[in-house]
Amino acid sequence: MRMQGRTPVAADPTGSVGEAYKGRTVGATGRLDERRPDGTVTCYSLAGFRELRGELDVAVISIADDGRCEVESSGWGAMLRVRFTDVEFDEEYLKVWGWHAAGQAGFITPTIARSIARYVASEEVGRCRAMVVHCHAGESRSTAVGTYIAEQRGYRLMTTSRRCNPNRTVLRLLRDPDALGSDDEVRAVGKRKGMVGWLKAMFG
Repeated sequence: MRMQGRTPVAADPTGSVGEAYKGRTVGATGRLDERRPDGTVTCYSLAGFRELRGELDVAVISIADDGRCEVESSGWGAMLRVRFTDVEFDEEYLKVWGWHAAGQAGFITPTIARSIARYVASEEVGRCRAMVVHCHAGESRSTAVGTYIAEQRGYRLMTTSRRCNPNRTVLRLLRDPDALGSDDEVRAVGKRKGMVGWLKAMFG
């Protein structure tokens, strides 16, 4: 899905879309028609992000499912690359499978959440005047991370998609990496495989 010509809009963590980001559209060149406002975090799809030109005073968080969608870091003030899938899970999942299985499946883990939190709080990001976050569709993982950035740095959250549905697990772990337990512990139950293991864990 190409974001060319799409107007970024203000968003809130509940998924509703607020006041339009007036007068600043993403043009065919991939550049903002006007200077990106200070103190904003804008969420893009992968396709939309690839149309942008780097800004040396803007920091980026690039969220990918795997190494096949790497993006160029040149031209940006700073960039953090992380990889995790767009999946929501809770304590019940971890009781059955554990963090080891979650990590192998490509889910976000406390370790990944801490790396994002450290980056957001870093001096490197502090020297930048705005941030950009992208995931595949620009609707779930990126808006969860964008919501966290808005909370921590007081930035205004913007999205290039009319759909804003932050991944609740991602946001929960960013706010508290240990909310679902530490991933340093690999529970024995997490090694069980298949439906039989799941049934035994749930029903004894």
